[in-house]
Amino acid sequence: MRKAVYYIAIVAFVILGLTIFLCTLFPKPLNQTLPNLDIVFTPDSSVGQIGFTSSNDPNKKIVLISVARISKYISSEITWSPDGKYIATRYSNHHPDDGYPILIHQNGKITFCRNSPWGHGKIWVLSDSVVSMIVSGETIDRIVKFDMDTCQETENLYTGKPGESIREFTLSSSGVIAIEHRKEGIIGEIKISILLQQEDAKDVVFLGSNPMWAPNGEWLAYVSDGIRIINPYSGDIQQISPATANSPYWDSSSSLIIFTRINKELKISELVITNIDTGDTKNLSIAGYGPAWRWETLNP
Repeated sequence: MRKAVYYIAIVAFVILGLTIFLCTLFPKPLNQTLPNLDIVFTPDSSVGQIGFTSSNDPNKKIVLISVARISKYISSEITWSPDGKYIATRYSNHHPDDGYPILIHQNGKITFCRNSPWGHGKIWVLSDSVVSMIVSGETIDRIVKFDMDTCQETENLYTGKPGESIREFTLSSSGVIAIEHRKEGIIGEIKISILLQQEDAKDVVFLGSNPMWAPNGEWLAYVSDGIRIINPYSGDIQQISPATANSPYWDSSSSLIIFTRINKELKISELVITNIDTGDTKNLSIAGYGPAWRWETLNP
């Protein structure tokens, strides 16, 4: 009898331990909804939170949401789905930036895949449940399309060469890929390659980082001594911001860019919006980084 009780206790203990382990291994849904604001960002001094604000609110309303319930780490690389119904990022229990893809819905529910590939960089939502993302390999990095509903890779968009480190990428509305990479691994120069699909067109390659296509596919924003934009078809380049800026993200009109600017005096990162047509700049006076613009907001 005592042996039976002993064995039952051991089994119960093992089951409890396994349950706790699985609860920490897989992400859990939020216990609140996402606010109907158009800017999401990572607060400058808050750990385990993501912030939301409005690009037009003179009162500079900020809503902070704890994401510690989802996972130990949530990447600061956050993007909105085109319809504004959820955000895409990465989660991990042991790395602050790399991780597995996850979708956080407006109602607080989450979509994730237990067999999804590990990677880094932004996750771009293409349609409904299909995303494009970097998959990190032991020797070769790839850019793929992945269906978060079926948990299956649906298309390979780009395969890096051995030793090539893919750091970031962006897809234009017509499917042109711009890749931020080091062709010589961790010691090479960081370059952006725009892989043009026109017949006899050569790839456009230049020094830079943080590429993002405008929604209309005309301009590519990137970082090189500040924010610049380039039209790879005409060769035109414009300087948008001073050297202390990074992380550009377009609005839906392809005329406004929000980015992070370092305030050296206050020693913080600030969110700033600039109009590429007029040059007008607006400081949101919010300490944060990695902003992303919601292209469609939902009705209250």
